[in-house]
Amino acid sequence: MKLPETKKQKTARLLAAAKAQAESKPLQSEKPVVTKFGFNHVTNLIEAGRPKLVLIAHDKFQPVFFLNFFGACCEIVIDVDPIELVLWLPTLCVKKDIPFAIFRGKARLGTLVNQKTASCVALCDVKPEFQKEFDEIVKDCRVQYNDRFNYLRKKISVQIMGIKTRHKIAKRRRYRDAEAKKRKEAQEGEGKETTGK
Repeated sequence: MKLPETKKQKTARLLAAAKAQAESKPLQSEKPVVTKFGFNHVTNLIEAGRPKLVLIAHDKFQPVFFLNFFGACCEIVIDVDPIELVLWLPTLCVKKDIPFAIFRGKARLGTLVNQKTASCVALCDVKPEFQKEFDEIVKDCRVQYNDRFNYLRKKISVQIMGIKTRHKIAKRRRYRDAEAKKRKEAQEGEGKETTGK
């Protein structure tokens, strides 16, 4: 895995290729191992089933649902705006059986690819010397995100009612309490009358 080329690196590579071509030397045509980024590009890669790991940007995580990559709980605040852009990516990753992780901060993801920000990053190939560590990360991501996906998706959260609804419910509760109090007093009054005779 390697960062995408900077402009200077690309210029140097193209100059070296042009020089080799001018001298009639064979060109090196091996596929570079780079990090893929860009929302549409990553989506197309996921649909093709090529990534080995997808990192999705998200600023902080909801304590009940998500633990961040290092195991610390955080509350939910969205970094990608609008969130609808990346909201369905985990579902697509699970459907295509591609491991994914929700990574804290799109600015941190951007540093992986020489950009200011990146909403998602796909890792398609890894150099052999990093394969062991990468496999451990993929395994952890599968356990924390892919395997728990249905549980997290179906978990029912606490219902938050509006102010008008809360006032209506409080009014009904006060009315019920008043009725129960009247009934209790009426029953106690009947009980005293029957014992008094």
